[in-house]
Amino acid sequence: MRGSTMLRRPILLIVFLAAMSSLCVSLARAQTVAPGQHVKLAGSNEQGVPLHREPRPSMVGRIPDGTVATVIDTAREGRWLRVTTTADLSGWIVPRYIEAVVSGPVPPTAAPAAADRADEDETRVWESASSCEDIVHTGRRMATARGDVLRIATWNIRWFPDGDLNGTPESRTDLPWLACALAWMNADVVALQEIRTTPTAAQAWEAVTDGLSALTGNDWKVGFQECGSPMRQHTGFLWNASRVELSGPQDLWKLNGAAEGPGAPCASGLRPGHYRMVRAKGGGADFHIVSVHLDSGTAPRDRANRDTAIGRIAEALAPVLPDDSDAIVLGDFNTMGSGTPDAAAAEIQALEMAVGNQSPAFEHVAVEPACTEYFDGHAGWLDHVVVARAMTEASQRTARVTGYCALTNCARLPRPPAAAERLSDHCPVVYEVDNRDLD
Repeated sequence: MRGSTMLRRPILLIVFLAAMSSLCVSLARAQTVAPGQHVKLAGSNEQGVPLHREPRPSMVGRIPDGTVATVIDTAREGRWLRVTTTADLSGWIVPRYIEAVVSGPVPPTAAPAAADRADEDETRVWESASSCEDIVHTGRRMATARGDVLRIATWNIRWFPDGDLNGTPESRTDLPWLACALAWMNADVVALQEIRTTPTAAQAWEAVTDGLSALTGNDWKVGFQECGSPMRQHTGFLWNASRVELSGPQDLWKLNGAAEGPGAPCASGLRPGHYRMVRAKGGGADFHIVSVHLDSGTAPRDRANRDTAIGRIAEALAPVLPDDSDAIVLGDFNTMGSGTPDAAAAEIQALEMAVGNQSPAFEHVAVEPACTEYFDGHAGWLDHVVVARAMTEASQRTARVTGYCALTNCARLPRPPAAAERLSDHCPVVYEVDNRDLD
């Protein structure tokens, strides 16, 4: 017995020292960085730490891992640091790349906009990047409908980061505006569609997540489907890794209506559903989530592909539902019918019936206002949220549309606003679930 005790002591000592080391690092990172201090940098990418031209997403290069840099200025209440190195590299970084030395001050808790100014805030957020930053830097955010919730969103960000098929310079995604709008939306998980996965896109996401980190004080991550050329559109997720964990990525081939088996999830150049398991940190809600982007077009084949994918939702999730029946499927369902408003409305009605008749059954969530994108000045409802009927935490039966669709209330537009040109023709859809595990 004595020998066993002696063996345990060094093990306990090692565990204690490791815990104290982790605590010391955490405490060190809680301090404020001041101009004149020297800091050691470490990036999350093997290429090094992203370096920005301005204290906003404007990436111009990288600083190698392990570099000791000097802080020469701060901005945005310490959420951006201007650094210089002995190799004559100079620019702005966010504090999360400082390794076990110091970091910027904790940003103020996001304050939801008061009711009497919420509409004005929303207007300014979608007016321009600078107007959005004026709102977000005060700590104001899109208000939640009720108490402790996880906010889930879906957003088709047109051909990110190129803005269109050919990458026309004036169409490229406005990265600082995107980061600001996402910070204002205050979502924990965002289902994404129309995302390229080229090296340029990866660099753009680093700029956006750096911007989000600076604006929110949280760590942000992205992940996408594996199949398909990097130049094609992908489905995936952006999430606040300080609030939730997303695990178990899978590409669900059955949610590509043209796919006939697991060997070709991207058949016909279309997208599979991208799956993750969501778990709130510190306890709370956990559920399955899938980002989808169904076939686009008004031809009979396009509609058939969409119907096939929708009809296989429960089947696609069957392997994971026995462990937890809570599931949300959301994204761009492209419910455009044969091109007329009546045909689109009929397809949406068919969607609602199709998901409700599956086993297990799903509920189609209404949106307010009832449009999520514009084409040729006319509003349409292409982006949808469906939730497992058994998911007790998903008691909300209406999702909120924000963006320019909400500001126009789906009225006819003679010309596209700036947000449609620099962000996307689609508008974000926001849905909230109770942050409790009720199953």
